[in-house]
Amino acid sequence: MKYHPDTLPLLEAAWMLLMDEKNWTQQRMARDQDGICVEPRDVRAMCWCAGGAVEAVAPRGSDSVSNAYDALIDAAREQTPARFGIVVVNDHKGYNATMRMFERACEIVQEAQ
Repeated sequence: MKYHPDTLPLLEAAWMLLMDEKNWTQQRMARDQDGICVEPRDVRAMCWCAGGAVEAVAPRGSDSVSNAYDALIDAAREQTPARFGIVVVNDHKGYNATMRMFERACEIVQEAQ
């Protein structure tokens, strides 16, 4: 697959956002300091799920967002056969599995270049 040139930097930025586990969440795209659900780009957002982190760091209208999701889906398939793999990894397999998914997604994009 051919990836948009901004896909790898986008994935790396989202991954870095989640490097501190306190910045990661489950079951919602993003939460504020009180645990209330907010949009990923909301200035009150303090923690994100995998998809929310991608949305939070992506420039509005960026073509690389769908490519980032494609790479994450491919990486998630290595951990689960579930149809909604990103969600399954993030919400059911946990933080370490989510970090491995981001690492593998970055490798997938690098291998395709």
